Amino acid sequence: MEKREEEEYVSVNAAADMIGIRADCLRYHIGTGALASRDGRLSLTSVEEIRTQKEKYVSLRTFLKAHDNDRFHARLARNREKYIDFLEKRGYFGVAIKEPSEIFFSIPGRDEFFILKEDAAFLDYKSRKFFEDFGVSEQEKAYRIMEGAENRPCTLRLVRKFLAYMEDEKNIYTPSLTDFLGIVFEMPDALQVSDDDIIGAIESAATETSKQWIANFFAYAARYEKVSYHSVSLQKREHEPDGAYSYEEFLALAKALFNAAYDKSHRLTEKALEHSGYAEMWMFLACHYVCGWRASDICDGWAYLNLKGGDNPFGVHTETLKEDILNERIPDAVYERVALYVVRRIEMASNAPGKTGRGRLRSEIVPELRAFFGKLTLIAEYHHLRSGEGYMKARRISQYRNWVACREFFGEEVFAVTGMRHISSRRLNKSYLQGLEETARSVGIRL
Repeated sequence: MEKREEEEYVSVNAAADMIGIRADCLRYHIGTGALASRDGRLSLTSVEEIRTQKEKYVSLRTFLKAHDNDRFHARLARNREKYIDFLEKRGYFGVAIKEPSEIFFSIPGRDEFFILKEDAAFLDYKSRKFFEDFGVSEQEKAYRIMEGAENRPCTLRLVRKFLAYMEDEKNIYTPSLTDFLGIVFEMPDALQVSDDDIIGAIESAATETSKQWIANFFAYAARYEKVSYHSVSLQKREHEPDGAYSYEEFLALAKALFNAAYDKSHRLTEKALEHSGYAEMWMFLACHYVCGWRASDICDGWAYLNLKGGDNPFGVHTETLKEDILNERIPDAVYERVALYVVRRIEMASNAPGKTGRGRLRSEIVPELRAFFGKLTLIAEYHHLRSGEGYMKARRISQYRNWVACREFFGEEVFAVTGMRHISSRRLNKSYLQGLEETARSVGIRL
């Protein structure tokens, strides 16, 4: 019988030197029973595991130190707590976190949590607005948004008049006003806005007050300009709500979104690689089709590769990514690995979108769709590497559902379904849920 090689053990001090940490960290975890030892000594296997953990993870405090400036200081607990609140409201953007008790190169109590270093660049990107706005008054945020809105000259002129009209003794500069400005300047210019654009904008607003700002602004604009939309009101409509898309309509949308032959005949991949807005719209509608998430949850909860961070386990060449996608040089197996990576990151983060349940996507993104979602993910990465765009944003939801953009991108087949109305998030969700019910009944599950 072959003699099994015995595990080698080293002292705690020696182990700490090998890992590059203080010995009291190891003694703490040995004392709690979380770290196995023999006579107060650690196995070389444990030492190597902790060293690997130290190479892979970074603490929140260390991550935030890179953002220290005259307004934000990572050493202050209140600043870190505000950042954690920001992350919690957005489901941590799908980034998985490690509790301090699971990290053996640090003592719990010193750090709130840890993240993978490969996720740090992605979190940095998603948090850019937080750090830009930290400690800045709502009035200054409003001015910043308007300063960057020269491409919407009519909207900008009307917004300035509207705010001057609304200002009185009370302070109008609140987070709801900032939300309103962020949404309205992502819409078409005020004279080209349609009824559906306004409905989509109101649906994407974060608060009831933001919705009221949008309604009041467009009602105000209609008094002074010849506009394309009708009267604006937040009163609930009396008629029955729209039902799900019919089976034929739902099938037509599926063909436009997922069919490879349709993609080639309508040059969807080519157009998505040329225009980041199309790429985001295609991803948004495809996600909306296969799961019951709310529109804003799709934008905030989706995960990406963030190849800017330098980690590229998929072997794709970022410098020729566009050409490789167009010329079909990337195997389906790579696309499938990309899709599974995204799905697992969402699931590992235990992302829980509001009102639509936990972020379990494995069953919705079936094996047959993995290559498709993997390709869309790499198209998003191409735009992100090139311009910083390509990742879905909740304030652009009305653009993703816009019937004109959908017609230009997908063609007349989709226009035959939508007509001169935006794609309806509510109708898509109803169609998805009806499909679940029919599937359940077909396999004998009573609902």
